[in-house]
Amino acid sequence: MNAPKSLINKDLRIDTLRGLACIFLVLFHIIGAGKQSGLKIDAGMLRDINDLFSYVRMPLFTFLSGYVYAIRPFSSGTGAFIKGKVRRLLLPMLIVGTLYAVIQSLVPGTNRGVDDWSMLHILPVAHFWFVEALFLIFIAVLLLEKLTLFSHKKSTLLVIALAGLLFLSPLNTRYFAGSGALYLFPFFLSGMFIKRFNVSGSKLIGMGIMLGVIVALYFKFPDFNASKYQRDIFTLLVGIAACTSLFFLSVKSFALSVIGQYSYAIYIFHVFFTAASRICLDKMGVHDISVIIALSLIFGLAGPIMIEHTLSMNAYTRTLFLGKRYDKNPPSPLPLTQLSRIFLRA
Repeated sequence: MNAPKSLINKDLRIDTLRGLACIFLVLFHIIGAGKQSGLKIDAGMLRDINDLFSYVRMPLFTFLSGYVYAIRPFSSGTGAFIKGKVRRLLLPMLIVGTLYAVIQSLVPGTNRGVDDWSMLHILPVAHFWFVEALFLIFIAVLLLEKLTLFSHKKSTLLVIALAGLLFLSPLNTRYFAGSGALYLFPFFLSGMFIKRFNVSGSKLIGMGIMLGVIVALYFKFPDFNASKYQRDIFTLLVGIAACTSLFFLSVKSFALSVIGQYSYAIYIFHVFFTAASRICLDKMGVHDISVIIALSLIFGLAGPIMIEHTLSMNAYTRTLFLGKRYDKNPPSPLPLTQLSRIFLRA
């Protein structure tokens, strides 16, 4: 089928992997991190699968961020670069993150809310830690670019090695997502390295690396324990290997790539829809886990896509809620009816 040009990335692999990462992320928040969140599943196959994907979920998001950054890396204009990242990352975090915290504190049936409102965003709100950590990473990358440490392979590999040492270090702080930044940095640099130095690999190599990842996870089972606060060599190596193997496998799916085009909106807004669908289904007497997961996944993906379409049509909301450039005459988004047809035909 002929797809609209606006929905086609020059590298279909990247948006396909973004779409896959979105599915992993939404499923994570549906199932929950344990007894205190989501469906509060504490044991069993779903718990094990959710914990297993912790080794690839956020590393993949960050690996792709590094790859995309390397397509148009910083070259000049420090002020403009920082301003752009504040607009794209911090502005939606402050507005949508605060809205999320307020709703969470007011609506019955949601998960744990904010303990200390005076520390809002100083201690990150829920999943918005990733956005805050990514901003810190971009500031670090800006400084490293100015020092020309990414000009050559050897110096870039040295930076990656140092980032790995910081990952393995005992340094930990929840303030401004500092620990999250240390956790994500090696994965960002790995994605950036692959793009900047045109590292390529065959599908056979990708399959070989993935087989190694599967074997490693098999011997780790069921003691999966990857998080931004618990960093070890296993998590680091498996995360980088999994991301690299998925990239080398070069999977291309148009349906996943369409989801991937909306990855930022899905990341920011999906929790509103997964929580709402879970609460509504519970009120309706629907308690079948498979039904709840399936419907919550659909709402968690489709809801943010509709939100982005709606907010993008206004010059102010597109900037405040999505971090897009202010535009007095914003481009018309693809009609949702056409988008639905694309999914059905993909």
